[in-house]
Amino acid sequence: MAKPPVLHMISPEKHVSPFDVNMAADAGFEVIAAYGGVDLKEVTGLVQDMIFSRAPKDGKRTALFIGGRDAGLALDMLAKAKKALMPPFAISLFADPSGSFTTAAAMMALIEKHLREAGGLRGRKVTVFGAGGTVGVAEAAAVKQAEIVIAAGPPGVQILGRNELAQAKALKVVADVNAVPPAGIEGLGISDMAKPLGGTGAVGFGPLAIGNIKFKTQHQLLQMMLEADEPLVLEFQEAYRIARVLCC
Repeated sequence: MAKPPVLHMISPEKHVSPFDVNMAADAGFEVIAAYGGVDLKEVTGLVQDMIFSRAPKDGKRTALFIGGRDAGLALDMLAKAKKALMPPFAISLFADPSGSFTTAAAMMALIEKHLREAGGLRGRKVTVFGAGGTVGVAEAAAVKQAEIVIAAGPPGVQILGRNELAQAKALKVVADVNAVPPAGIEGLGISDMAKPLGGTGAVGFGPLAIGNIKFKTQHQLLQMMLEADEPLVLEFQEAYRIARVLCC
């Protein structure tokens, strides 16, 4: 009898994201175990419990999802998990801390698609804002030469207003992941999909437009682990590959 697909979800935060749990269930995992407050040094032991409790042939029916909010720590955990595998004992591994890898992949895939006929992403001047409060205003000078502006700040914080955007004469694309009013970029609608941004020569991608591709990307990556003939290792590069396909 086939073993049920099991997804172990770990996070250094107190709780594993309910968003990710729901995504895993909807992707088809029958058993989901969530572990919060996981320290980096605990990853090896947890992974080896996961691999040695099933026969090697059932490794493809077992997977580990690494969440949290720190991308660097998630990649460190992924590296630890990979080292903990002892072939032929192996499981699939997927890192997506706070959805950042799949969200970034979706955002960049949409921007790339829009710029494809104009030469794509290569050589573009990109400014990324990830800070809240007055920091965005203090760095608004960085927008003046930018061709692409990405607002990745916290929910409900406006990072760039119309005055800063009006100074960005080379601007071609803006994108914002903040779905909580006010918008991270003034004048950008929550569902805008390559819509002209008033007062600029740029188009904008709103958080729901990005989120739609992010959702589909994460769902497909989870399903890939379920359907794979051999265990997989998934992170940003694979997320970007999938997002590019979904955008076409």
